[in-house]
Amino acid sequence: MKKYVYLLSALLLFAGTGAALAQKKNQKDPSRGPVLTLDAGTVPSAVSARFAALHPDAGKVSWIRDHRYNYEATFSSGGHDVLVMIDEFGNMLQTETVLSMTDLPKNISPQIATGYADYETGRIVRLESGAEVTYNVVVRNAAREARELVFDLNGNFVREMQETRR
Repeated sequence: MKKYVYLLSALLLFAGTGAALAQKKNQKDPSRGPVLTLDAGTVPSAVSARFAALHPDAGKVSWIRDHRYNYEATFSSGGHDVLVMIDEFGNMLQTETVLSMTDLPKNISPQIATGYADYETGRIVRLESGAEVTYNVVVRNAAREARELVFDLNGNFVREMQETRR
């Protein structure tokens, strides 16, 4: 009987160690709370199936889970960095694709050049959330004050926000 208790204890210890190695706790990110870096095998099947259906050709994929149990897959596609967020039930939440200025609709660049001539262009992201698609462009002035400019799918200016870290 003692052999079985020791064997069961050893198995539970081994299983706990394997789970700890598969999920590495990251630094706390103030914008997302605590996150876990995951191995592909620890991503729930509903999440991985949804991701595979959306991006069957994605190569090297990195996974994290945020404090809300949303799963984020990051990978490269067509020379762009892509982040896909899927909830724990496999529902698609949003996709962020990092772009360059030349990837924007043609009418956005002149708006930035005119309205933000004293600013440098930073990160540019195409954000898809449900049926809504926006282009978010971060600009910074010489004092390093940042603004996030939001444009709709057609390149029309929507709003300016104080830049938030992603």
